Amino acid sequence: MERKRRGIEAFKPVGEPIAWTRERIGLLGTDSDAAVARELGLHCASVKYKRQLLRIPPCHPKRRPSTVGYLWTPEEVALLGTMPDAALARALGITKGMVTWKRMTTGIPAFRTKRRTYPWTEELIALLGRMPDREVARISGFSVSAVQRKRAALGIAAEGKFGVVVPTPDLVELLHQKSVEVRLQTGLSPTTIRVLRQKLGIQRFRRWTPELIARLGHEPDSRIARELGISATSVHKKRWRHGIPPFQARRQWRPEELEMVGTDPDEEVAERLGRTPEAVAKVRRSRR
Repeated sequence: MERKRRGIEAFKPVGEPIAWTRERIGLLGTDSDAAVARELGLHCASVKYKRQLLRIPPCHPKRRPSTVGYLWTPEEVALLGTMPDAALARALGITKGMVTWKRMTTGIPAFRTKRRTYPWTEELIALLGRMPDREVARISGFSVSAVQRKRAALGIAAEGKFGVVVPTPDLVELLHQKSVEVRLQTGLSPTTIRVLRQKLGIQRFRRWTPELIARLGHEPDSRIARELGISATSVHKKRWRHGIPPFQARRQWRPEELEMVGTDPDEEVAERLGRTPEAVAKVRRSRR
């Protein structure tokens, strides 16, 4: 900025002049400027500038043969759409674009592979609605969407609306644990677990009362999470939303540690005591 403000030109290193021999000039226009520059060990801009100065036209890559120039026989036209364009192009020895152009101009649709169809047997239809659609798809080989369409066409309700979960004593005891554990051991969906807890009056977690919020930051998140029956991440998020710093257990200073403060630099004392230099400096200033 200061150089521009004073109107001083930028530094430009003076390079050695390029010796344009007849051999070098003869290469201009025979290939792309970048390729000639690589061969001569020069910058591409230098090659382009010299070529334009001598009014030598640039080298253009060979264009593809025109699609109009190829004579299609009736037998070859009959093959359009019966196989992929790339495969037909390889068989005829022409480009894929020529095949695609000819197929589109003649109004022939592209070749598409036929999907394999599976029959719906009586055994598979009997499974619809009695187990999750994803499980039926795994057994039958259909996609999940295909199973859903078939079930909807037959007017069969989904698995969640088919049966009723019986709350056995073991299940009631399990519902007091985390939802992840209930899903892993029973295979129930989160909605089913929530409905069962509401019907049985199982409250795994009380609302965040002022007393609970007051404990945040004064106790470890893991301890509060175990007591409330929730994850430590939930406690961490609640504490973060209230701007409360995490709990840090304070380590008391023993008399022998206090005697070491000030005897050596704070960094050396902190390394011997296993404390931070800031903590040692704070104690040293407080004890003057």
